[in-house]
Amino acid sequence: MNYSLGKSKSGAFYDNNVATDTANIKSQYSIYLEPGSLLSDNTLLYGKISVEKGKLAITSTPASDSFSKSVSGTGYGAGLRHMLDKSKFVQVEFMKVGYKTITTSDLTKLKSSTTLGTIGIGMKF
Repeated sequence: MNYSLGKSKSGAFYDNNVATDTANIKSQYSIYLEPGSLLSDNTLLYGKISVEKGKLAITSTPASDSFSKSVSGTGYGAGLRHMLDKSKFVQVEFMKVGYKTITTSDLTKLKSSTTLGTIGIGMKF
């Protein structure tokens, strides 16, 4: 399971020559599977499939309009993890997440996706 404390920018568009709308995914979390194959004694290449949840938040500038709604979707990606010693590792990972289409109160249909790239360090317990 994974939880993101930040927000992922998921798009921007110009609204009726009046405002710029920005879409972000906040409070994003996922449940995933990571099957992998050892390339060496210390290096793992893995694939990743996930079920994603979060909150799509749209804000308008300079207007003060905003909209938010819970969204769900699926993701896929790949990564490389290298063990530095018995408990510490470094990794790089890329993910593509697509969310289901949602409809706003004015019947506008929104579909969002996010592409993520991460570099990390971690510990194995």
